[in-house]
Amino acid sequence: MAGSPGSPSTENLEHFIDIPEVLFSRETLTFLGFNESASETIWSRWVNCGPDDGREIDGGLVTFESMARAYIYGTFTREEDASSDDDLAWRASMNSCGINEELQTAIMTPRCRDVRLTESCQFWLLDTISARYASLKQIQAASFTRSARQIASHPGVSSLLPGEQMPSQYSSTSEMLYGAPGMSPMVTSAPEVRVSTPGHTVLYRGGYATSINPIFDDAGQVAKITPLFSGRPGDFNSMKKAISMVLDFEIAHKYAYWSQVRDGSRLAVILRLEIPNSALESMDGSEKCHAHWPSQEWKELVWNCRRNNRLQHNLAKFGKATLAIGTICSKPNIVVTSLPGPVEITHQMVLQGQRGDAVQYVFIDDQGVEFLETHGSATCSVHPMTRHVVEQIESGMN
Repeated sequence: MAGSPGSPSTENLEHFIDIPEVLFSRETLTFLGFNESASETIWSRWVNCGPDDGREIDGGLVTFESMARAYIYGTFTREEDASSDDDLAWRASMNSCGINEELQTAIMTPRCRDVRLTESCQFWLLDTISARYASLKQIQAASFTRSARQIASHPGVSSLLPGEQMPSQYSSTSEMLYGAPGMSPMVTSAPEVRVSTPGHTVLYRGGYATSINPIFDDAGQVAKITPLFSGRPGDFNSMKKAISMVLDFEIAHKYAYWSQVRDGSRLAVILRLEIPNSALESMDGSEKCHAHWPSQEWKELVWNCRRNNRLQHNLAKFGKATLAIGTICSKPNIVVTSLPGPVEITHQMVLQGQRGDAVQYVFIDDQGVEFLETHGSATCSVHPMTRHVVEQIESGMN
């Protein structure tokens, strides 16, 4: 059954989470995933930064989040950044930069191991810290919105002002967040998402609600696709931004579940959209390119893109394309860039789905966004990771 715009499904996970009462605080650093020692160090740097150094609280550009991220950057060297399948090395990396046991346990979730190994330890720590901080800010925004509504309907009720304390505990984060500005409508349970429309190609993307919801306006309509852009070198894009989506629903499920495990607010979603096959078939060879394992072209493309090389000769067409379709490499940049050449890429480095080698659709640069907005935005929907969905995932991973 479809949910109403701005409201969560009744199946949304019910749990209690502790929310820091003040956004800029030691408690927030603990919530982000730092242990007591690291939190104290980062907090000391923050309070001693001073107004002349331009903190956001003083109207400057240095944010609380950037201070936390800088601590991670400052404690890692390339050699110390775990990227292999050695779990002990991952633990050692996280211990070295002051990550608490709660976040370490989340990162090392056995059911998410294959997804974890697609990036390095540093990448996932930075990604998780930013996601948790974004969730806290969203909760604060929802608090302000809720207080404003209470005042409007019940004069005399005190409001929560910026900088004041937030409620420290909610039975369901989704109850707190959905209905706040910028939150998309939650529709249908995930098993129904798999139904494909005749004459259309259905694509999925799993991730944090806070990274996907910004594409929607307050009415739940797609306002812009660009928040989905990634500027990092990917399999088929080197120097250009791109948006990647997958054909395999189960792959999107895995990434959404992985996001939910790591985000303290437990808010993860699956984005679904449909593209008419006629639109895909009308693209010529300069607009749409293919590269699949085990072709040498695919190996060369992945190796050069991950190294951020300019695409030349037989690969130049990918640099000009609107859409690239092909196999997903399952190894992080730090691994691929250390390979002496494309020939070193093996089938063990290909991401696997239920139907074999996983396939991605990569929409490249402005022309890719224009294509998505023209042919896919009207069918965009977001689906929450409900209790029923999580139970299905966990039972299927046992």
